[in-house]
Amino acid sequence: MNLVRTFVLGLVLSAVVSSCSSTQKASTAVTEAVNEVDSVYPAWYKKAGFLAESTQYTAYHTAIAADSNKAISVAEDYARTKLESSLADKFETVRSQMASNGKSVAQQRDFIILLRNAHQQIVEEAQIQVSEASFDENHYRGFAAARISTSSLLKLMKKGFSQNAFYWKTFRTSRAYRAEFH
Repeated sequence: MNLVRTFVLGLVLSAVVSSCSSTQKASTAVTEAVNEVDSVYPAWYKKAGFLAESTQYTAYHTAIAADSNKAISVAEDYARTKLESSLADKFETVRSQMASNGKSVAQQRDFIILLRNAHQQIVEEAQIQVSEASFDENHYRGFAAARISTSSLLKLMKKGFSQNAFYWKTFRTSRAYRAEFH
């Protein structure tokens, strides 16, 4: 999404710079173009896509469809998937740091499978915090935010490791885990 926005802004900037004769006019036109692109997004929407807070994790996504309900539905699915993907990246960072720090358990096949199976359940457990659609030219743009509380995530991951309590304890008490999940 940021790539598309950057491309659009680049095109707008190129057009504005080539058609304006003064720096003042170009600056004003670019500011107006950026504000117009930003106005497409609801105030609650975080364009960064992922937000980690002390009590919850939230992912944001958008989708385009001909129907407002479809745009919202797809945005919600994408937000849930983005949440799982962002947290999976954090879990993989922990696992690879554990392996780098000599924790051989983090390199074992069954540990990796348990870890991945556990975090894949985030998509099912994530709650939609807010969603909406707006009409934009000739289509609807859906926006959604999916969240999971830190306590729900912890329970979910613990359940995912229920086949091997040692693996969970090793993962949860690692220095890398504490650094990544405060």
